[in-house]
Amino acid sequence: MKISFRLAASALAALLLAACATTTGRPFDPNVVNGFHVGTTTEAEVQAKLGSPDTVSNQDGATTWVYSFTSTQSNAMSYVPLASMIGGKSTMASQILELTFDASGRLSHVHNQATKQ
Repeated sequence: MKISFRLAASALAALLLAACATTTGRPFDPNVVNGFHVGTTTEAEVQAKLGSPDTVSNQDGATTWVYSFTSTQSNAMSYVPLASMIGGKSTMASQILELTFDASGRLSHVHNQATKQ
């Protein structure tokens, strides 16, 4: 009987300490982005380094590419009422990169944002 209780307690502890993770998009290296230069970097150069953008929009002759990445990790205790107050832990990291190109396909604006909580 004691072995069954210990096994059940160990299994419960392992479940509560297990981590859950959700990821969307692909992370990108900020050093690569720092190598992009307004007025000289082209759409082809960006695509060669970062791949296809997640979204593309066109407005007034300009094209904006958006790359995004989000990763969230939570331990199982985060989902248990009351237990989440003492042992629940979640972390989130995100990157958003908006690149705007002029009508000739040259980079005209860069907005790069990264957060970690």
